[in-house]
Amino acid sequence: LDLRVGGKGVGKESVYVYHGCTIGATFVSILESIVKFIKDNPGEFLFLDIVFEYGRKITDEQRSFLFDVIKSSVGDNAITKEDKADWFKTSDVTLGQLAEHKKN
Repeated sequence: LDLRVGGKGVGKESVYVYHGCTIGATFVSILESIVKFIKDNPGEFLFLDIVFEYGRKITDEQRSFLFDVIKSSVGDNAITKEDKADWFKTSDVTLGQLAEHKKN
C-alpha cells in the first residue's frame, strides 16, 4: 500500500492520508483497517510504503505520534533495520522467510 501522509491542523492526531490535493481518512483509521485485515487474514502479508506527502507540513509532534502509532500497531510484524542487516533482502526474500520470522 502506498500511503502518503501529512498533517492537517496542529493536533498530534491530525495526520491524514493524501493523494495530491485530495485528503483522505485519518492515518489512524487507515491503520486500524490494516491491522484488522492482518488479524483476520494471518496467512497474508502487506508491504506498506509510508511517505510524507510533498508540500504537506507535519509538526514534530505529529511525526512522533505517527511513528508511535505505527510501532504500537504493527511493530512486531514490521521489517526492522536489524532484519535488513541479518536476513531480509528485498531482491530475494521468500514468503517462507517472512512466515519463519513472523513478519506476516
